[in-house]
Amino acid sequence: TIKTETLTKLGHTDGEWIIDKEANCTEDGSKHQVCSVCNATINIEAISALGHDYNEILTKRTCIIDAKITYICSICDDNYEEDVSKINISVEHTGTSSSIINGYGYFSKGYKINIIGGYGNIQAILELYTSESANTPANTLNVTYREIDYAINYNGYSDSSDVYWTRMIITDDAGNKIEYIISHKDSSITEKTIKGDCVELTAENDITYINTYGFGKYNCHQCGDFYYKDCKGNTLEVADLKLSSDGTAVMSCSNANTAEILIIPASVTVFADDHMFVYCDNLHYVLFNENPIKLNLQGAPIKHIYIPADVTVEMCNTDSLKTVIWANGVEKIDLYGIYSGCVGRDLSYSDIESIVIPKTVTLIKYGVFRNATKLSTVFYMGTAEDWNAINIENDGNIYLIEATRYYYSESQPFAEGNYWHYVDGVPTPW
Repeated sequence: TIKTETLTKLGHTDGEWIIDKEANCTEDGSKHQVCSVCNATINIEAISALGHDYNEILTKRTCIIDAKITYICSICDDNYEEDVSKINISVEHTGTSSSIINGYGYFSKGYKINIIGGYGNIQAILELYTSESANTPANTLNVTYREIDYAINYNGYSDSSDVYWTRMIITDDAGNKIEYIISHKDSSITEKTIKGDCVELTAENDITYINTYGFGKYNCHQCGDFYYKDCKGNTLEVADLKLSSDGTAVMSCSNANTAEILIIPASVTVFADDHMFVYCDNLHYVLFNENPIKLNLQGAPIKHIYIPADVTVEMCNTDSLKTVIWANGVEKIDLYGIYSGCVGRDLSYSDIESIVIPKTVTLIKYGVFRNATKLSTVFYMGTAEDWNAINIENDGNIYLIEATRYYYSESQPFAEGNYWHYVDGVPTPW
């Protein structure tokens, strides 16, 4: 006889958890638990998404970029940016107190000023001015907090605070800087834009351009930004050139119709389209580099061109050209120096009125100025003796020879004669 006995199930025994899918910052994962006896799956659970763990990176404001905060996740490298909020203020007139003694008043106006926005710590300077035309503050207050109790005190036989105003300059840890003008007549607020703490310095290698043109390149020590200004302080727009991959060709100019200065980079030897600047209404200054180059500028309102030493520039001239400057180092001024390749148009047919000739010139070829009837002034960088040593071929240069000639002198000379120097970048007779 066979005896059969049924054994009671042991039941699963909790074993290890096995991760089936790792959770990431945005998606749940999953895991299952197995029996340590039979390896069967006995539990399944979701693993909650981790959520992003962002680190904050501050990019401080400079003269050319706004302050921003970049958030980068330490887990998945997800990132996004936020602009730092603008610094604003609110001004509330909290009341005026006064006391009168024998008709003479002592007044105090109170204000509550709140600084809103910005990033991190705040530094504020409040300068009180007691007349509309004042240039020097009557007093100055420096604060590092956002809620300011501010009072102005004055005295006299009447309330004179209507002409008082406060200049408030606020900075934050992100490099933001803003200026507000608060009127104490009606508590109105006027915002003034501050570009940044730019320190303008004319680069040494631009002195030539400043002297000959009256404009120069200005660089910011803080951010490296640069721009061009003329001697009157006007900012000039420079042609924005797109170069070929090797830098030798100008392929296009994005602002050809508005550019005022064309500066040809030293690497450039050719323009993909040499008519690129024809009829550009604002192009007044052209600075060539040391390479021979062909450029058609006919119709553009060029007033001044600057030609480096030993350069052959094929350039159609324009009726508007008033001044030609040959750079120091030029030894020969030739008929084919700046305009060959333009049939029927050359320097001698232009409306040129003045020229600057360096002391290094030893030869002026025939016919260069043969029909330059409006040429009236020659600014020469040397002395009369130096000029007399130049070989000027007479044929076709009568207008050059008969023009009034000035010799360069840094200081006003005592000797009689015609002398010149630079005034705000402009050649000017003494």
